[in-house]
Amino acid sequence: MMIIGGYSLTENVGKFYGIDLLGTLYEEENFLSFGSGSPFSLDVLESEYDENMTKIILDSSQTIKSTNLDMH
Repeated sequence: MMIIGGYSLTENVGKFYGIDLLGTLYEEENFLSFGSGSPFSLDVLESEYDENMTKIILDSSQTIKSTNLDMH
């Protein structure tokens, strides 16, 4: 499985595409996850995603969550 991200100059927006093992192309607007950990990562992405967040906010919140998971 492959995830490809890019930026559309004509639409002025980021794009995410996923291609599964059968060659099916998926286009997502905000985030995309494949693989054995995708159910967990999609839960986190769906609950924490905010269109106005910055990279720093995303990184720090995920570091805190990872640390809490490692402690259990």
